[in-house]
Amino acid sequence: PVDAFLLDRIEILKGPASLMYGEGALGGAVNLVSKSPVSQLNLDSLLSYGSFGQYRFGVGVSVPLRSNLFARVDVSQSGSDGYVKTANQKLSAAAGSVRWLPTSNVSLKATGTYTYDKTAPQYYATPFIDGQIDPRTREANYNMADAFAKSHNRWLQFEGDALVGGGWRVHDQFFVSTHTLDWRNFEGYTYNAATRTVDVSSYFL
Repeated sequence: PVDAFLLDRIEILKGPASLMYGEGALGGAVNLVSKSPVSQLNLDSLLSYGSFGQYRFGVGVSVPLRSNLFARVDVSQSGSDGYVKTANQKLSAAAGSVRWLPTSNVSLKATGTYTYDKTAPQYYATPFIDGQIDPRTREANYNMADAFAKSHNRWLQFEGDALVGGGWRVHDQFFVSTHTLDWRNFEGYTYNAATRTVDVSSYFL
């Protein structure tokens, strides 16, 4: 999960893109471009609130450290109480980057991103009772009370660009990422007509 507040833009290349991005990009490619430090002071902010306790806020600042060295920091958080009981969720994100221009035709950038998301407990819809939705169950969550899905994501990236003349540009990119996921819940809900109860199944850890 990535909060779009951390992004400058999203580029979409439709159709086969295997020539540029490898054999796995058969139907197209999506490029998430992070915000980059700029040469002047820049401030971004976002604040929103909606139904079911939904909220979102973010703030980002880009500052010039020297005439050829720039830095940027962005933080954001979003969350919701969920539209059924005990189905709240939260996503926190932070990113920092430094850009250095050692010469007029060379650019070096380092970026670090961290995100944490948590959904507890998950909601897998309302089971039909006698073939239809019973209004008494519309806000019920049949998952276990201590269910959760949470993950920590870390991304460190280094980029280098050099203009070599004749309209050519050399680009090099190196990144390291880690993803840690914890997940515990029931994934099956079935109405039992004989006992007139909802049976839960498919325990997943």
